[in-house]
Amino acid sequence: HAFASCYRRSASGGTHGRDAAAAVLRRRAQVGASAEGAEEEEEEVGEWGNPWRDDPTRALRVALERADVEWSLLQLTKEAETSKSSLPSSPDLRRDTRAAALLEESALNRLRPFTIPAEWIDIPPLHGGEEAVVAMLGEDAPLVENFLSQTGTVGKVGMAFWQAELYLRSLQETPGEVSVEEAVETAGKQLDSESSEFRETLQNSVLLARQNFVSAARFGYFLRRGRQRWQLERELSSVGSAEPEEDDFVAALKRKSQEYAGSMGLGKTFSKAQQPSTLEDYLGELPPEQAVELVRVATGEATAALDRRATSIFGSEEELLRDFERLAASGA
Repeated sequence: HAFASCYRRSASGGTHGRDAAAAVLRRRAQVGASAEGAEEEEEEVGEWGNPWRDDPTRALRVALERADVEWSLLQLTKEAETSKSSLPSSPDLRRDTRAAALLEESALNRLRPFTIPAEWIDIPPLHGGEEAVVAMLGEDAPLVENFLSQTGTVGKVGMAFWQAELYLRSLQETPGEVSVEEAVETAGKQLDSESSEFRETLQNSVLLARQNFVSAARFGYFLRRGRQRWQLERELSSVGSAEPEEDDFVAALKRKSQEYAGSMGLGKTFSKAQQPSTLEDYLGELPPEQAVELVRVATGEATAALDRRATSIFGSEEELLRDFERLAASGA
């Protein structure tokens, strides 16, 4: 039901043993010095008032530098613990939580030069969101506008995204099993068979708002990963044949690059002449199973960061689901 509503509305190696411990200690000393310097700079900026208002570029640089230092420390600590034992290390909930928080904070800080990130669901929309999308996605920004439109026809990229979402939400056993239109029609019939009170409760629920937010964030992630992959394939397609002046080593390296790309399933391995001219065309032509891998969030930390942000604004999915079921059962 929620899928139908969402779609309708959107139409290395490391050191070992004592060396690892020493590396962490050295890094902590560096972190201390860097953090102290960042605090001094922050205090200096703070004398002006609001650094995000007065000098957002500098404030962003300070915030991201601090996040980079803390992220490096988390990585070094993890590597040091792993190197001490040949057995798989158990998850460190506190470290994983901090890693997700760092990703969330960094994402919000990147928005601050343009707008004030919302902290509560009932805050009215603020100016600057459109500028932030353009600054971060550039020429791909119109694809976001199409995806978020509640009236326009869903474009090729949106269709590729929803096709992948059908599989990731366990609504299909294999990617591309049925078309998005067929899946929406089936889900829509199920939704329409419910009472008008149920449909109204779902349409006005915070649960659906949360799912729309998560879908929008995942769509932006899909665009960024899609552009990275498209650029990689374009570079690989341009090394198809060795130039006359190239030596045997460079020519062999180029051939190996193409072979590796094929073995990793990097798209259709378009030739240079066949390469789609836009990201929209590229993503629209991707096979469903490959689109799934671009939509699927690549790391547990990134997944946790998205869930953390959605929960801070809307509440946890489990609590919202219980509230929705209670309201739907009571007919409220």
